[in-house]
Amino acid sequence: MKKLFVVSDIHGHATILKKALQDAGFDPQNPDHLLVCCGDCFDRGVENRAVLDYLRSIPNKVLIRGNHEDMLEQAMLRGSISALEVRNGTVNTLEEFFGASNIDRMGKMTMNAAVKEELMEFIGGMVDFFETEKYVFTHGWIPLQYEWGEYKKRADWRTASVTSWYRARFTGWTQVYEQKMTLPGKTIVCGHRGAHYAYQFDEQRSTHCHDPFYGKQMIAIDGLTIVSRQVNVLVVEDEIPAPRTHAMKLQKEHFDHIADGSKTVEMRLFDEKRRKIHVGDTIEFTCDGAEDQKLQTKVLGMHVYPGFDELVEDFSPTTLGFAKTSPGKIAEYMLRIYGVEAAFKNKALAIRVKVVEDNEA
Repeated sequence: MKKLFVVSDIHGHATILKKALQDAGFDPQNPDHLLVCCGDCFDRGVENRAVLDYLRSIPNKVLIRGNHEDMLEQAMLRGSISALEVRNGTVNTLEEFFGASNIDRMGKMTMNAAVKEELMEFIGGMVDFFETEKYVFTHGWIPLQYEWGEYKKRADWRTASVTSWYRARFTGWTQVYEQKMTLPGKTIVCGHRGAHYAYQFDEQRSTHCHDPFYGKQMIAIDGLTIVSRQVNVLVVEDEIPAPRTHAMKLQKEHFDHIADGSKTVEMRLFDEKRRKIHVGDTIEFTCDGAEDQKLQTKVLGMHVYPGFDELVEDFSPTTLGFAKTSPGKIAEYMLRIYGVEAAFKNKALAIRVKVVEDNEA
């Protein structure tokens, strides 16, 4: 049984975060304490570096990606700032990490390579959701179907595409809670949309109350820190499923790309063997032809697509281990390996992984 300390939407407020966790009794050195952050670590506040350093220092943590992490990553990949990043405060984070003088009047950035790599690695190690026996922790909501102005539940939300998870991070809980888009037997804990909107569902709540909202099978914890000056800390105890270890072989070229961190996605068929893999599990990769070379990786995401043609559109060739190959050629290569019939029958699977360092749990 673990004691979970859950926060969300810190938005660059390190001092408030640390005090809130201390007041809640969080002990970073207690192995039975687990910090769960439901995304939006940066932007809007002025202590973004302090937030990064503090979260990196916590040994027992789960970091869930928020839409502000998406925006920060996209800005760094483009090398420029758009109106969206200005409107949402991402510019504050970029100026703090790279210096305001390194962003010109057109929004083009000159970025320190080491700092960019540090931020990209931090964001790249985040998961879409974290699931325990009783709870599902995410940022906006879990992926849903949206048809004719209505949301519908998806049985396959855990293996939804990267694009579906991107949309889910922008989904506010107020949009879906009234349509009862919850999970049977689970409580969804989310951020993204302020808990003060709970007055729409509870006439006893003040419109200025930023405390967590405990709804039916969901808890909203975004305290709108930039206004309220509070970070909500939800403390719950629950069982965490034990991760399983899976073995896979890789050709030396792809093994080396995972080892150097450039390849972060492994493509396979979503067959019976791969259906046993879950987010949080470990995959031990062995180098084909050099069985003494092994890599321990953690599964960050499982994403299923109708075929490899659709899969390759959601990832860069480099992250797939084919830096100088077009997406179409990558899909053709995978079909040659597995065959068209097997690929059609089982669908295509993208497994997002991160190499586990010696000092990581």
